[in-house]
Amino acid sequence: MSVEIKKRHEERFDRWSKVYDRSVLQMLIFNTSHNMFFKEMAPYIKDGMKVLDIGCGTGKFAYRLCNINKDARIHGIDISGDMIKKAEAKRRDENIEFKVGDVENLPYDSHTFDVITCSNSFHHYPNQKRAVAEMHRVLKEDGKLMIVDGCRDRLLGKVIFGIVEIVEGDVYHIFENELRNMLMSVGFDKVKQRKFNPMAPLLFTMGHATKEKKL
Repeated sequence: MSVEIKKRHEERFDRWSKVYDRSVLQMLIFNTSHNMFFKEMAPYIKDGMKVLDIGCGTGKFAYRLCNINKDARIHGIDISGDMIKKAEAKRRDENIEFKVGDVENLPYDSHTFDVITCSNSFHHYPNQKRAVAEMHRVLKEDGKLMIVDGCRDRLLGKVIFGIVEIVEGDVYHIFENELRNMLMSVGFDKVKQRKFNPMAPLLFTMGHATKEKKL
């Protein structure tokens, strides 16, 4: 069933890639989400840091981040091959690398990234706990995971994202406490969460990866 769901998501985003950068959601949700990431990442951005943007779409956030720090190593991954083709077509900097891949089986070595971002794609993951476990695996010790997704803890969010789940199918917008507990269960601590963007309520969640010490 999970494979079938992922295939449907892949096909949906392949179709959406043709108009993705012109979507009204860029202004209402995506740009706002990216601005939240920049605000939270500011203390951690250093030369040579490695950032992975999961569900990167056409690479808008990845390229914006590269413009802020040209010495950072930026990676983007998306299940949609057509989204990645759009992202590659914008390439002007060799510090950015894009891949087609599955968040539940990330094609990266363990302990690779300083920061992982995931903007408004978490609700598409069939096995969300498996996804955050993979994010934890590829983060370095004390690496930062930042997720923004629809906030259904507020009444307006329940209405908006309830409709989204009916229309799209095969998606699930997780509740605030549910996401917090999920992150902690796979090895994240110092989890902080913030609700923002009241007209289309969003939830920002950040956790720090802790790793078992080798003897």
